[in-house]
Amino acid sequence: MACCRHHTATRGIECHCRGRLIREIRNEREGLSPIPWPTKNDIVLFELAGWRRAVNSYATLWGDRIIWISPKMSSGPSARPTVTILVGLRGTLSVRLSRDLVVNGRILLLAPDTVRSLDAPHGCYSLNLDPIHRFCRRIRADVLQSSPVVDLSSSVSPSLLDIISSPVEAPLDCERNYRQSELLLNTLFPDAFGVAPIDPRIDMVATWLRTHTPRQIDASFLGKLGGFSAGRLTHVFTRDLGLSPRRYLLWVKMRLALELLSQDRSLTDVAYTIGFSNPSHMSRVFKSYFALKPSFLSNGDLVQLHNCATQ
Repeated sequence: MACCRHHTATRGIECHCRGRLIREIRNEREGLSPIPWPTKNDIVLFELAGWRRAVNSYATLWGDRIIWISPKMSSGPSARPTVTILVGLRGTLSVRLSRDLVVNGRILLLAPDTVRSLDAPHGCYSLNLDPIHRFCRRIRADVLQSSPVVDLSSSVSPSLLDIISSPVEAPLDCERNYRQSELLLNTLFPDAFGVAPIDPRIDMVATWLRTHTPRQIDASFLGKLGGFSAGRLTHVFTRDLGLSPRRYLLWVKMRLALELLSQDRSLTDVAYTIGFSNPSHMSRVFKSYFALKPSFLSNGDLVQLHNCATQ
């Protein structure tokens, strides 16, 4: 791997290393020999080898959730402030948390901001709950309890797994996808409705951020909007949603970037629209959230995205 790291500017060496990496990845998947956990210098090589790949993937968006469906998916390290439920469509999937820690299961629950890599050779259904979702407080407090990953495979019957797997047949059907996500949530977390709701003033502030997407946080204005002092707003917002208003706004911007990039908007246009002065900076943040380059979404053969919230 050393030649790849230090001589990627040489095209011939790059091709040689790319082929070597592909062979090593194939060997690992066949159980022949492991490959090392990627360093920052290795990330570009994994992309060259197709490690970060989701073929014929589909994403449907609502205000409080994103559903990502792919018949086969592997991704590099990423983290986002959503509660994420991963379901293996036709078998188990693997989540790597560190060099030595891998969790396998059919249904895995991931805490917000958990850095992970995903390998789902049998397909993946990924339900990402926005911090504003009514179940998130219950899940963070009572289910995750500071754990980065919880295996929920035993909580769901095989018949429900068959139902959850069926969106692959009609992945952009908003009504059916929403019903199935609700069925999954109510099965996994039947007591979530007993949790105290989010403070309606915080809900109003979060809704304003999603609707207006300001370039930066004005804590004084948001405090007045919710009837708080600036300091009190940050405290209550973080208590209810699990992250500060500033970090929530960044997540809102990345969600918006996801939508705009799927509309064939240029990276520069999207960056300026959501308040980034540097497209390269936006690209790095986007990749840290979704484990893929923004340009990945411009290929309709790889990813199809549908905003169900506009229906």
